[in-house]
Amino acid sequence: MVGSAVATTWFATHQFIAEMIFYARMENHPCRVLDPINAKLFYVPFYGGLDASSKFHDANLTARDELTVRLADYLRSKPWWERHHGKDHFLVLGRTAWDFLRRNNDFGNSVLNLPDVQNMSALTVERNPWDLVHNQHGIPYPSYFHPYTSHDMMTWQNKMRQSSRPHLFSFLGGPRRGVEKIF
Repeated sequence: MVGSAVATTWFATHQFIAEMIFYARMENHPCRVLDPINAKLFYVPFYGGLDASSKFHDANLTARDELTVRLADYLRSKPWWERHHGKDHFLVLGRTAWDFLRRNNDFGNSVLNLPDVQNMSALTVERNPWDLVHNQHGIPYPSYFHPYTSHDMMTWQNKMRQSSRPHLFSFLGGPRRGVEKIF
C-alpha cells in the first residue's frame, strides 16, 4: 500500500465500539424510512454496551437494569411493536453476549434475558453458543482496517496474497491505555 492509503485506512478502533459504528451507518442508509408506519424492519439504537460497562459492578441490580427495562417498556408501548411483537426489531450490542446475560449477581446487565428483547434479533460479538431462543447473531469485533474504496481493499488483499505466510495465525489487537480501557 502506498503511504497515504495506509494513513487513511488504519485507525485505532476500540474493540467495543460496534454499536456506534452501526448507528452511524444506519443514520444514512438508503433503505431508512422516517415514518415507522412504513418500516418493515426496526433498528433499535440502543448503546447497551456503554450502559452495561458504566454499571458493571454496581451492587444495586435494579439500577444496573434500569435503562434496559425502560427500553423494553418503551418499545412495547409503540403501536408498531404490536404488529409482530418485536420479531421485526433488532439491536446491535458492542460487547460480548455474556455482558448482557447476567444470571445472579455477577457483572453486566440482563437485557438479553428480557422476554421482549428475546423476541428481537440481537447482533453481538461473541454470541452465546447455547442461546436457546436463537435470537443472537454473532458479528465480528470492529477491526483497525477501514478501507474507503474497493481499491484500498484490493490493494490490501493483493499484498496479503503475495506475502509469504507459512503459518495460519492471525491476531488483531493493540494495547488499551488510560481512560480508553473499559472493563
